[in-house]
Amino acid sequence: MKLRKILGAVCAAAVAVSAMAMSVFGISEQYFYKFQDEGFVSGEFDQIYGARFTISGDFAETGVGGGIIVNSESGGWDQHEWGNEGSDKEYTLGADNTITLLRDKPLYKAEEGWAEVVIQQWWGEFDVVKVEALDKDGNVLTPGGAAPAEEAPADEEAAVEDAAAEEETVEDEDATEVEDAAAEPVAIAETEAPAAVETEAPAAVETTTPAQTGNAAPAAMAAVAVVAGAAAVISRKRK
Repeated sequence: MKLRKILGAVCAAAVAVSAMAMSVFGISEQYFYKFQDEGFVSGEFDQIYGARFTISGDFAETGVGGGIIVNSESGGWDQHEWGNEGSDKEYTLGADNTITLLRDKPLYKAEEGWAEVVIQQWWGEFDVVKVEALDKDGNVLTPGGAAPAEEAPADEEAAVEDAAAEEETVEDEDATEVEDAAAEPVAIAETEAPAAVETEAPAAVETTTPAQTGNAAPAAMAAVAVVAGAAAVISRKRK
């Protein structure tokens, strides 16, 4: 029993020493993200409540993990651990390959001269794609406290381009209609002139017809008188 306890104690000590060696000497890579180099200035460092690291790499079989450090002029080296799911570390790598460090108080004092976060690689291999500062609600923070502009998804960009093209087409059609409308008055003026002549022609016929009818009545009466006179002469000769 005592031998087992001794061996157990020796094994536990060996594991502790191995873990310490990994923490001190097992760092393959470490990436520094200096907030002052990204535009943050003294006086606004207290707006930073966390950081999100996005990584990439082929570590599905090997796993991946390391350290996360919060460091500043006044705060010093504050180290924590992160790792893949199942590694039982303080911070876990998410399905989207991000590690999120977020606290309920600022990481730094407002008037720091400089401030940074560091991510270390202890096992597995990865590249750091980007590091983002986070506000107290976990939203991405940019210098001055403004939220970064969101990139439009590809389908939205395509929809905007289609809408712009459709608008240009409508404008072209409207311009064509305006040009056609501007040309129409000339054609209308040419067609209206004959219409005025056509309306005057019946008026001339109507005024001329009564004059001809009035002259025909005396002519008919004269013809009747001639016939009557001839009949009288013929009648006298027979007697």
